[in-house]
Amino acid sequence: MKRQHYSVGYAVEVLTDIYRGGAETLRDRFNEVRLLQQWLSLEEFDCQTVNCRLQQYADGDREGLFVEVIG
Repeated sequence: MKRQHYSVGYAVEVLTDIYRGGAETLRDRFNEVRLLQQWLSLEEFDCQTVNCRLQQYADGDREGLFVEVIG
Protein backbone atom coordinates (compact mmCIF):
# COMPACT_ATOMS: atom_id res chain seq x y z
CA MET A 1 0.00 0.00 0.00
CA LYS A 2 1.29 3.43 -0.88
CA ARG A 3 1.84 5.51 2.22
CA GLN A 4 -0.61 8.40 2.54
CA HIS A 5 0.18 11.56 4.44
CA TYR A 6 -2.59 12.48 6.82
CA SER A 7 -2.46 14.43 10.03
CA VAL A 8 -3.98 13.68 13.38
CA GLY A 9 -5.93 16.93 12.99
CA TYR A 10 -7.47 15.67 9.75
CA ALA A 11 -8.46 12.39 11.41
CA VAL A 12 -10.09 14.28 14.27
CA GLU A 13 -11.92 16.49 11.78
CA VAL A 14 -13.35 13.47 9.93
CA LEU A 15 -14.35 11.68 13.13
CA THR A 16 -15.93 14.82 14.61
CA ASP A 17 -17.91 15.36 11.41
CA ILE A 18 -19.16 11.77 11.58
CA TYR A 19 -20.01 12.11 15.28
CA ARG A 20 -22.05 15.23 14.62
CA GLY A 21 -23.63 14.00 11.40
CA GLY A 22 -24.45 10.44 12.37
CA ALA A 23 -25.01 7.47 10.12
CA GLU A 24 -25.63 9.50 6.97
CA THR A 25 -22.31 11.30 7.33
CA LEU A 26 -20.57 7.99 8.01
CA ARG A 27 -21.94 6.63 4.74
CA ASP A 28 -20.77 9.78 2.92
CA ARG A 29 -17.27 9.61 4.38
CA PHE A 30 -16.85 5.84 4.53
CA ASN A 31 -13.97 5.76 2.04
CA GLU A 32 -12.07 8.37 4.06
CA VAL A 33 -12.59 6.33 7.21
CA ARG A 34 -11.16 3.24 5.49
CA LEU A 35 -8.11 5.18 4.31
CA LEU A 36 -7.58 6.64 7.79
CA GLN A 37 -7.86 3.17 9.30
CA GLN A 38 -5.16 1.89 6.96
CA TRP A 39 -3.01 4.97 7.62
CA LEU A 40 -3.27 4.54 11.38
CA SER A 41 -2.25 0.89 11.17
CA LEU A 42 0.93 1.70 9.20
CA GLU A 43 2.68 3.22 12.16
CA GLU A 44 3.85 1.66 15.38
CA PHE A 45 3.89 4.14 18.20
CA ASP A 46 6.67 3.72 20.75
CA CYS A 47 5.51 5.63 23.83
CA GLN A 48 8.71 4.93 25.76
CA THR A 49 10.93 6.44 23.06
CA VAL A 50 8.69 9.49 22.68
CA ASN A 51 8.55 10.04 26.43
CA CYS A 52 12.35 9.79 26.61
CA ARG A 53 12.66 12.40 23.84
CA LEU A 54 10.17 14.68 25.59
CA GLN A 55 12.20 14.41 28.78
CA GLN A 56 15.38 15.35 26.88
CA TYR A 57 13.55 18.38 25.48
CA ALA A 58 12.30 19.36 28.95
CA ASP A 59 15.88 19.10 30.21
CA GLY A 60 17.00 21.62 27.59
CA ASP A 61 18.21 19.37 24.77
CA ARG A 62 16.92 21.15 21.65
CA GLU A 63 19.23 19.33 19.20
CA GLY A 64 17.30 17.05 16.90
CA LEU A 65 13.97 18.57 17.91
CA PHE A 66 12.61 18.48 14.37
CA VAL A 67 13.59 15.01 13.20
CA GLU A 68 11.75 12.74 10.80
CA VAL A 69 12.02 9.68 13.05
CA ILE A 70 12.25 9.66 16.82
CA GLY A 71 14.52 6.96 18.15
